[in-house]
Amino acid sequence: MEEKKQYDDVKENAAFVAEGSMTREMFLDLQKAWTGRKTVFLCILILFSVIFVWNLITMYLDFLVTVVAFAVVVVYALVLFWSPHATAKRQYETMLIANGGETRIIHCFTENGIEQYNTKTGAHMHYDYLRIRKMKKTKLCYLLWLEKNVVYVVARNTLTKGTEVELEAFLITKCSLAKRKF
Repeated sequence: MEEKKQYDDVKENAAFVAEGSMTREMFLDLQKAWTGRKTVFLCILILFSVIFVWNLITMYLDFLVTVVAFAVVVVYALVLFWSPHATAKRQYETMLIANGGETRIIHCFTENGIEQYNTKTGAHMHYDYLRIRKMKKTKLCYLLWLEKNVVYVVARNTLTKGTEVELEAFLITKCSLAKRKF
């Protein structure tokens, strides 16, 4: 009971509050932002270049080699485009198991940092703004990279206190060390 009172107090004094659950679509948004379009196109370009050169060398030897090379390109492309979806599904299911189902997360953006409360487990985390190295706004979320492989995710449509424009301006001033894509 004391813990609920504590995060109610923090919510009242916070500049911005977002309350919501992580969805599978948010995990997919994160995966797409993480891999990036440049990486996907570069991988496809490299693969097609290798296959093209391989086909030129072996085209006169056997038609079967060309068919196998085409099949390899198709499988590679399918894996490349299917991988973010599979990873997002796995992350979402892992989160559901870890938390015992859908969990509402409260994100409070205060003057001293971000306070995160898990209403189901009672977990509380504090993130200092100076730890944020990169910020990105996607279709569904704000992604805040704390370290190379640690991303703090806040759904854009879950803001209950403040507006998106005000939150972006607030984050830009508070996260002075972060690269941003707003």
